[in-house]
Amino acid sequence: ITTGSGTLTNLTDTTYNGRAMTQYIASSTPEAVEITARSTNSVEGTVDITLVAPVIGSVVTTTGSDTITADGASQSLITATVRDTNFLPIVDGTQVTFTTTAGDMDSTQAGTQGTATATTINGVATALLTSTTNVGFAVVTAASGGVSSNTSVNFIPGPVSMILLSASPDVLPADGTSTSEITALVYDGNGNAVSDMETVTFTRTTGLGRLSTPTADTVGGAATITYTAPDAYGAVTITAETTNGTSASVNITVDSAIPAADLSLAVLPATVPTDNSNSATVTATVLDSADAPLGGKTVSFTAPAG
Repeated sequence: ITTGSGTLTNLTDTTYNGRAMTQYIASSTPEAVEITARSTNSVEGTVDITLVAPVIGSVVTTTGSDTITADGASQSLITATVRDTNFLPIVDGTQVTFTTTAGDMDSTQAGTQGTATATTINGVATALLTSTTNVGFAVVTAASGGVSSNTSVNFIPGPVSMILLSASPDVLPADGTSTSEITALVYDGNGNAVSDMETVTFTRTTGLGRLSTPTADTVGGAATITYTAPDAYGAVTITAETTNGTSASVNITVDSAIPAADLSLAVLPATVPTDNSNSATVTATVLDSADAPLGGKTVSFTAPAG
């Protein structure tokens, strides 16, 4: 090889019927190559070969994992397999550009990068996609030489981290039939609603009454049951707990089912010095229609000042 690069399978050969042969193997560099043949008596001849850049025929994009946790740290390996028009692996060093619609495509740099580049080895280039902290999905595209393909990665919720438990209403009459809807909103550590079918166990830790079912599975991050009030008044606490031990509680007041007919208010002493230290006791007595004291009623006190 007098000009250019590449290799010859053999540098010498013996003629047969006047012909001597060798095989030229091209390099990966587009260029002009000149090959010279010389006999033992210094008679020589040359031939020219032009090396052209291979044409990319296909790019196939795959993912190591199509589902990763939306925690801002989990990663999926994205692989681009690049072949030429003869379906052979493209030459080493061919640049591939990876782009994503969500997440970080280049964790080696600070911040969130939507694009990363890599070069092929044996026709393959790779990049790492890092998840966001929000549930969703990313479409990742690998492109080279005007040819591209894509794949997708889902970002799913992480483990349970928090429960918001509510009761609606949170005050019921003690009639044995009134109900309250108990709802557990279940979230991961980044505030995403957890996946469906997360089992929540409900227990009545104090008070009376009954629950419609001891367990419920989340749908859209929420699990709901029904609480039915007893026929005796009192305070009730209901606790919700997930399989990883995360829990929350809510209180329900079961009020007397007998309606209040009257309320008397007394204060002792009736006169208090204005020195910001003395106080008076205010007593409210709730009465039924027969003027009998009535238990289990919630009384709210308000004052314009003090």
